[in-house]
Amino acid sequence: MFRNAHMKGWAYKTLQPDDLKMSVITGQGKRSRVMGTIGVTRGFGDHDLLAIYQKTPIKPFLSSHPEVQIKKIESTDEKEVLVMGTDGLWDVVDGKKAAEVVYKSINAFMEKERYVSAATCLVGCARGALVNEHSWQLKDGKPASYDDVSVFVIPLLPYKLEYEELVSKYLANSERQSNNE
Repeated sequence: MFRNAHMKGWAYKTLQPDDLKMSVITGQGKRSRVMGTIGVTRGFGDHDLLAIYQKTPIKPFLSSHPEVQIKKIESTDEKEVLVMGTDGLWDVVDGKKAAEVVYKSINAFMEKERYVSAATCLVGCARGALVNEHSWQLKDGKPASYDDVSVFVIPLLPYKLEYEELVSKYLANSERQSNNE
């Protein structure tokens, strides 16, 4: 006998082998889970994790190999940053809003604190404010992030300068070696 959520009563059913198999991905959107157990984004650890109901290893269904893109930084100044954040941030804050918050933070805080303060402001922006004992809301009245929120605001200029210094040293060493041959 079985009963689905939409049914008012019970029904008879003969089980088939496919009835006993769980989908690899269950749920939708932010609630997606691999084999009903772990969030899709959690592919880096949990090497020994087993699916809750089937005791099947989950690791073959997740990849810990990230997509990597390399971008050449042509020109930059001290206010240009890379913002890296978890889905808890990006679920409720779009890129335009993040840029606005970072810009205001970088201009408002002292040199030493500006990037950490910008990241803190972004976390606060995603977290919102407590409106009652169980509800957090953004300033526009929409629900705040209920997920973990981690943010890095990384200044690009120091990395560009370091890269240019390494390239010039490499070229100088190559030229010296060519002259010695």
